[in-house]
Amino acid sequence: MLIVENGGPISPQELAGLTQCSSRQLAREFSETLGVTPREFGQLVRLNNSRQLLRVNATVTDAMYTAGYGSVRAFYERAATKLGMTPAQYAQGAPDHTLIWSRTNTTLGTVLAVASPRGL
Repeated sequence: MLIVENGGPISPQELAGLTQCSSRQLAREFSETLGVTPREFGQLVRLNNSRQLLRVNATVTDAMYTAGYGSVRAFYERAATKLGMTPAQYAQGAPDHTLIWSRTNTTLGTVLAVASPRGL
């Protein structure tokens, strides 16, 4: 998928041009199919890239910029809520965090949910 290959969000105009449909139609069909907008999907791809970088001992700053975040504030705001901890804590393997997890099989595949004191 183009958004995954790009490593993050792509402008609605560019996506519409590549798919040869209107940006409104693309957003509607994308949301109906995946349950998120193209922008939200791109943000999740970028966050996943930063998560993978943090796992391989990249510094938080390196992971942030390599994944395509333009500001420290934006990265920390998004990452902390999605990771359930600060990026530095995630990079350290979540010391002093109690994580509760569960997985289940669905028609889409296996779903894994992890909860920390900060959220899912």
